Amino acid sequence: MKYVILGPKNKVIDKIVNPTQADLDRYFDLIKSRSDEKLGNEWLNIVTKSGKRTGNIKLRDLIHKEGDWHYELSLFTYSVENGVPYIHLQLRDKNKAINPRYIDATVGGHVGVFENLDDVVIRETKEEIGLDLNRNKLKYFGKGQTIEKGNDYQNRSVRPTYVCEVSNDLDQYKLEDGEAAGILKIKIDDFIKLLTGEKDKIKDIDIKLITDKNYINTQIALSHDQVSSQRHEFLLKSAAITNYLAKGGEVGTDAYKKPVEFYMEMGR
Repeated sequence: MKYVILGPKNKVIDKIVNPTQADLDRYFDLIKSRSDEKLGNEWLNIVTKSGKRTGNIKLRDLIHKEGDWHYELSLFTYSVENGVPYIHLQLRDKNKAINPRYIDATVGGHVGVFENLDDVVIRETKEEIGLDLNRNKLKYFGKGQTIEKGNDYQNRSVRPTYVCEVSNDLDQYKLEDGEAAGILKIKIDDFIKLLTGEKDKIKDIDIKLITDKNYINTQIALSHDQVSSQRHEFLLKSAAITNYLAKGGEVGTDAYKKPVEFYMEMGR
């Protein structure tokens, strides 16, 4: 496959067939030598709004700054306890560049230029929350979208999204400082009501936190303002789809094309 290597402001650096990691390292050194910005050596595919790869690749930091559409994978884990579905959500670390200390999908991660989606969700889950997923239990239900803007970033993400049933025990998660600050477990119905405004706050939510490499199992209250308004729609539809699946529903790989009301009604 032929790739177009892009630098700042979409300047074409080169066109190359089947580049190797060594090639990308060389392009990174070239771009870095011409820029005063702090850049990391992580290359991503630029995709269309619908998620089709364009053949253009660019450094992640430049993509976030310039607002190119790219893949950012999400995984939601859930459990069922006495017939009640719970969704497990991540409390983002305080040092994250985007949405620090907000509630998010259980796992999230970027997809490298040469990576397979299934491989990425397995790897990111192990890195972020220390969980070894059973690949056969993974369910893929399509691509969501988020658009987030801050003072120094424009994050336009197409989100290939997975769901996986796990055990109820939060001790299955092995967190690392700098990745996730904690994993909480909340009834999916309550989380949906929080997102729709039916409830302002949910109390007595079980959470596993990591602080200075020490684990703390405790309970917290979760309020509406702990969910980023820029990810609200994505999280609501993802929770509704997960709830529908947990209650025995079946979805294909284009689940996000149906309105959230469909899943909320079917998941009652």
